Amino acid sequence: ALLTHLAAHRGAVVPKESLMAAVWPDVFVSDDTLTQTVKDLRRLLGPEARHLVRTFPRRGYMLDVVRADPAPQPSPGPGTRELRLAVLPFEVDGDETDDLLFRDLAEEVTYGLARYRTLAVISPYSALGLSPEGPREVRADYVVRGRVRRAGDRYRISVDLTETVGRRQPWGETFTLDEAAVLTLENTLPRRIIQRVASPAEESAMEMPLSGRPTDIRAFRHFVTGRRFLRDAGPGVNETACDHLREALKIDPDFAIALAYLALAEVIAAGYGSAPQEVLDRALAYASRAVALAPEEARCHRMLGLVRLFRRETGAAEFHARHALELNPYDTDAMAQLSFTLSNQGRGREALELCRRAIELHPFHPMWYFV
Repeated sequence: ALLTHLAAHRGAVVPKESLMAAVWPDVFVSDDTLTQTVKDLRRLLGPEARHLVRTFPRRGYMLDVVRADPAPQPSPGPGTRELRLAVLPFEVDGDETDDLLFRDLAEEVTYGLARYRTLAVISPYSALGLSPEGPREVRADYVVRGRVRRAGDRYRISVDLTETVGRRQPWGETFTLDEAAVLTLENTLPRRIIQRVASPAEESAMEMPLSGRPTDIRAFRHFVTGRRFLRDAGPGVNETACDHLREALKIDPDFAIALAYLALAEVIAAGYGSAPQEVLDRALAYASRAVALAPEEARCHRMLGLVRLFRRETGAAEFHARHALELNPYDTDAMAQLSFTLSNQGRGREALELCRRAIELHPFHPMWYFV
């Protein structure tokens, strides 16, 4: 926690009081505790890096690391065009509850695909509104379709990958799963798809499992319902979103993504940046724990960045927003959020380029992209 807080403000002296409040928010600690923790941190960093944690007497500490240039965004090589993919909502032969589940599962599959750099992935929200000719409207080269049929207590799920020009089908597969195993698809399908179009550079990414996911389908159902209410507008929708996210966490307390969304939902319900300090503090604790549970999950960093921004901690907000985009380079919400964060710092040109990129991959984007 100490290293994370110093890294979020790297290159700046962080006062002792700020460090103690961030690392031990609910506990009274003395200067000796902080001093010992700094010593432990230097020991863990080892002889080659211990000097990076600098002491400024009577002021605080600084992580003396030069801010790296922003990671370059994936781009096609000279004379080539970026290949794009869209995941359409799964067709469900079943009740409304199953329809909600598998529509959101298609979104999770899209999010899993966005981690790779072989294909640019069209935002799932744009894909939700596509017509049969939609993939061409958003210039997708590949489209993923799925059809779900319930048979007793099991699902038969057929998924295929099709080229939009020529209609060649590089891959298709059918899975028969019980409800508890449905969540395995959000890891399995991106790997299967990428294996058909991937370059060797993706092999290490395919070995990295998705983190922060639930272990119980009931928790996932509450999560997707809460997320839907959070994206809606109207009286009470944000409060209802909070209720569903809390129910998800009762079932699975380590469901990191639900914890991160709850942090955002509570702040929104309480008035965004004008939320009471206790709400902002609780949201920070939720989002920080989500990152601790799933440090490689970009959405956890994105939500923590938003909470930091609402707390007016712009340096830390940019750090987490940028890291979210590094972890998932085709997440258009992460692009738009980083754009928003940069614009709040008066860095309009950088913000505009990111916003344009987000809109290019998400043509049916929400209005908040323009905020």
